Amino acid sequence: MIVALSTSSPMVGVALIGDNWSRVAQEQSSTNASGVCLKLLDELLSEVKMAVSDATAFAADIGPGSFIGVRVSATLAKTMAFALGKPCYVASSFDLIDPNSVVSFPSKKGEWFVREPGSEVVRVTERPKNSVGFGTGVENPVYPNPLRFGELIAHGLEPVDPFAVVPEYLIEPSISTPKPIPGVHA
Repeated sequence: MIVALSTSSPMVGVALIGDNWSRVAQEQSSTNASGVCLKLLDELLSEVKMAVSDATAFAADIGPGSFIGVRVSATLAKTMAFALGKPCYVASSFDLIDPNSVVSFPSKKGEWFVREPGSEVVRVTERPKNSVGFGTGVENPVYPNPLRFGELIAHGLEPVDPFAVVPEYLIEPSISTPKPIPGVHA
């Protein structure tokens, strides 16, 4: 069983992927992605009467996405993989939305990340009308779905060393640096 996690968007998702079965649980969460993720994982494991230690691999959505959200799935998956000596897989939010379509979702205020299949990610100020994804004004939102890891792995996605699992932000953080205090030298 593969335990797959996605916390890069406002929709937290957890999937369990077995040989001939799968389960997924998703829940909207603008805060506490880690708590929601662990709750959903516990619920799914109870449903299939298995434990985390039964996992054969772990998978993480590494973003881009919300700063803290992306860190949650990356940290949880790599920690469990390392602790249990299991492989770890990673995929972008784009591939977990739809690896074969133009995908867009919010980047920063008024901007969108956009990726066409086979192309680099760009940031634009207008969401392409032919894209799938989520964000303000999107009528039929599509969020990263951790179940897609099953397809990606079946099509050749290779595991990575758990220590190599890091979030992919694609933009600089939206923080300001402290201003110097007159008379105080660093």
